[in-house]
Amino acid sequence: MDDPRAELERALALENETERKLAVAAVVNELVRPLGFRAVVIGGLAVEFWTRGDYTTADIDLYLPWTPQVDVAFASAGFIKEGRHWTVPDHGVFVEAPASALGEQEEVHEVVLAGGYVAVVLALEDVLIDRLHQFVAGGYRDVTSQAIALLGSDELNRERLEARARDEGLESALQAIRDLAREPNEMNSSRRGNSGRLRNSFSASDNQLMRRIVFRDWMARRDAARARLARIEGAFRDPYVRERPRDPEEARLLRERGTPEHLIGPERNKS
Repeated sequence: MDDPRAELERALALENETERKLAVAAVVNELVRPLGFRAVVIGGLAVEFWTRGDYTTADIDLYLPWTPQVDVAFASAGFIKEGRHWTVPDHGVFVEAPASALGEQEEVHEVVLAGGYVAVVLALEDVLIDRLHQFVAGGYRDVTSQAIALLGSDELNRERLEARARDEGLESALQAIRDLAREPNEMNSSRRGNSGRLRNSFSASDNQLMRRIVFRDWMARRDAARARLARIEGAFRDPYVRERPRDPEEARLLRERGTPEHLIGPERNKS
């Protein structure tokens, strides 16, 4: 990348909010590729993508090792390190790497964005598995509605989801979400997942294992996704808010950038 700061500014100029955050992740991915790493979009931004922007998040969570070389790469594009997070002054960009690498069975897809950016996003089934783990851990309302929305996606590889849930010991949690969603307990065998060989280190051959999704085409079906989300949210008594406790430092940084309180959620008690 010849001019990392210019590339980041160009990404931040994209109009669509979801696409803009994905483009920032794509810039980060290009920054760390020479180090042998990939920046894989996970967490809330992965949920935001797979629900076509209907569940929004304030931050960008990535699979990415945390090394001094990675810090240097971020700084070259104008990021500022604040504790565990990287931020961009005056843009409200907030990046964190809560985990370093893909799990043994996790997969990714490439998302082609405006301006030629390509973001690497955790596969839908693996994002849902993460929400199921959080559902088991706390039963939070926000996680529950997200899991229901992801489960209803027509892009979901149900055969792969079943296998992942068995491997993770989440069959009961998956059935509970199905019951809440009144989802038929059926598998769609027409879509078969890859074998989960991907890791954080990057090689050209990885591209052969990824599905490519064009963001513009993906978002063309947003109206249907929004209607489905409205039905899901209408089934809950209370409006959507983040219930999972957040690190106090992270909450402070988000408030400083004007993030709405319903997306920040409660602060985790310091022990």
